[in-house]
Amino acid sequence: MSEKRAWSLLEIIRLVIGLLTPLSICFLAYTLDLHWKEAEQHRKEAGLVRKETPKPSEEKSAALARRVQLWDKVAYKLNDIYSYNTYLNNWKDISPQDVISARRETDKIILSNRQFFTDDFIARYQDFMQQAFKAGNRWKDDFRLRALPVRDRDKGSEAMFTGEDNTGPIHDAYSALMEESAREFDLKITSSPQPTATPNDREKTKAKATVPAVAVE
Repeated sequence: MSEKRAWSLLEIIRLVIGLLTPLSICFLAYTLDLHWKEAEQHRKEAGLVRKETPKPSEEKSAALARRVQLWDKVAYKLNDIYSYNTYLNNWKDISPQDVISARRETDKIILSNRQFFTDDFIARYQDFMQQAFKAGNRWKDDFRLRALPVRDRDKGSEAMFTGEDNTGPIHDAYSALMEESAREFDLKITSSPQPTATPNDREKTKAKATVPAVAVE
C-alpha cells in the first residue's frame, strides 16, 4: 500500500513538473519580449529627442536667419536717418517727422529682439542713435534731431532740432554700426562714403569761388 502511494506521489510530481515546464518557458518568453519592447521604445524615444534637439550649428543658423529678417525691417530706416543727417542719397525726400518716426520704429524692432543680437551690435546701434538724436529732458518730450534746420523740408519744424551740426560723429557712428552689422551677419566689411557739406556750406563755398581775386602790387 505504501509503495503504491509512493508511486502515486511520484507520478503527481512528474505531472506537475510536466505542466510547469511549458508554463515557465512561456512566462520567460513573455518577460523577455516585454523587456525587449520596452528597450526598443526607449531607443526610439532617445533617438527622437536627439533628432529634435538642435545642434549648436543649427542654433547659430537659426539665430542668424532671425537677425537677417529683423535687419531687413530696419536697414532702410537706419539709412534714412543717416542720409538725412549727411545730405546723401534721398535726403531731400525725408522730413524731420520721418526721421523721428524711423527712430521709434527701429527702436521697437531692435530693442524688443535684442536677444538675437550681440552686445557689441546693440552698443553700436545705441551709439548711432545717441549721435543722431537728443532725448528730451522730460518724459513727455520727444527726441530732437542733433542737426541744423537748413533743409527745405525743415521749415516750420525748428523746435525739433538742437541747432548743432553733428554730421561727423553721426557718420562715424553709422559706419561703426555698419561694420558691426557685417560681422553680425558674417559679411564682408565695407566703408561708408564720407558725408558731404551742408547746403549752406556749399553755398558759401560757391560764393567764395565767384569772388574775383585782387592783385596786390
